[in-house]
Amino acid sequence: PFIYGLAQWDQNAGQTDLLPKGVDPQFQVPTTFNYESQYWGTGINGALGGDFVYRIEFAVETGNTKTDSITHDPNAAPDDLGVPQGTSSILAQAGLVGLSWLARDASDARIDFQFLAGSGSPYRLDSGNTYGGIERGKTDTSFNSLGFVNTGLVFAPEASNMCIPAFTLSFSPFQGNQFFGDTRISGSAFLYVRWDNMAPISQPISTGGSNLVGSEYDINVDWRIFSDLNMSFRYGLFVPNTSLFTDTESDARQFIYVGATYAF
Repeated sequence: PFIYGLAQWDQNAGQTDLLPKGVDPQFQVPTTFNYESQYWGTGINGALGGDFVYRIEFAVETGNTKTDSITHDPNAAPDDLGVPQGTSSILAQAGLVGLSWLARDASDARIDFQFLAGSGSPYRLDSGNTYGGIERGKTDTSFNSLGFVNTGLVFAPEASNMCIPAFTLSFSPFQGNQFFGDTRISGSAFLYVRWDNMAPISQPISTGGSNLVGSEYDINVDWRIFSDLNMSFRYGLFVPNTSLFTDTESDARQFIYVGATYAF
């Protein structure tokens, strides 16, 4: 079991900029920034018998943030977007559960299940930014993390307003082979579902409609050629729910990475 606390102070607090960039100045809105958050977490890691490993973590985010500098009224005129900013409190949560099965066979196979969930806010237009942020007078329940959890190679959303179950199968099929013996292959599948279809996520999609965002399938191959030379191959395919994306963003997305590491 473990507990932790983490606090961050925004050293850029009070800075002001005209947003959005690249548009007519009459449509730009002065935006002041300040986001100071604290994270309080607890969890446990352990084993169940000799074949299962588990991990559980839960975190609460508190603090305060500057409210949005633009109105959330959809009927507002383009040249009448700016509103006075205030300060809102932050109260958000996220949780992670993982369970791994170790086959303990000749290929050292294992199956990993992971479930990540984070709260969001329907009173935001953007899940993490101040411009398009929390509406004045509302508590900010959008979880913005400083940590890292694998949510895919391609889509890779943050935890805010997301529910992400994932399965991974990994094994070393060539153990005992002189040349390919240190090769590890893994395949992962992710399902992306948003909790609230009216709350934003960290990727640009439309609000309303289905809660299903899409799915992703990743393949990783790590091959240790020599003691000081390692090759890595990564491939990912994200299949979006086309009803939530614009025509230019509704096609399947792919990611390919090939790299080599030489240690000396």
